[in-house]
Amino acid sequence: MDLGYRRAGRRIKLHALAAGNAGGPGVQEIAAPPGSGIRTVKQLAGKTIAVNALAGLTVLLIGNALAANEMNPSQVHYVAVPFPAMPAALSAHRVDAAFLVEPYLTEAETRSGVVPLFDLDQGATEDFPLTGYVATRAWMARYPKTAAAFTRALERGQQVTAASRPAVEKALAGYTTISKQTAATMATGSFPLSVSAVALGRVADLMQTEHALPQSVNVTTLAREMTR
Repeated sequence: MDLGYRRAGRRIKLHALAAGNAGGPGVQEIAAPPGSGIRTVKQLAGKTIAVNALAGLTVLLIGNALAANEMNPSQVHYVAVPFPAMPAALSAHRVDAAFLVEPYLTEAETRSGVVPLFDLDQGATEDFPLTGYVATRAWMARYPKTAAAFTRALERGQQVTAASRPAVEKALAGYTTISKQTAATMATGSFPLSVSAVALGRVADLMQTEHALPQSVNVTTLAREMTR
């Protein structure tokens, strides 16, 4: 699929190699510090929200949440804060709210008592594709066995993750710095076993809705070509 990505004057064709996480209840939420008095998304008007990046999926998802509450993105201010630093920024009241993802969300709720305002897993962004793996078609043509082996291994991991919560907790506690307590209580989302053109189309639709992708782009064709 020609996505219009340029490198050294050339357009690079990309292929959606494998699916990642498709979100779910409690995976990512807009939250406020305790005692702030902010209890609804509408109360964020004029407030500052911490995001991990000023351009990207986080801002698009917040824009959708604001629209669901009859608000405009221009009514809030964004400041870039790394996910691990967001709980401290909330506690110090350097920001009025933050877009928290797991495991930082569970840790902030447990240690700081942050107040969830809006769960992003609803409406247009319910079970929304959050992560995935993409390769250039040139790389896939050069290393077809590597691409196939990677996809098989990832699909196996997706199957184990989808079927066994204990396996997820063991992996999180064993291979990350996440505590056993957080691993046992945090939301993990869902793990698709294959790339879906429909799912990719949802991402492109959101990008167009939030003006991050030109309306001239045919999102149906884009998604279908990437999964060929």
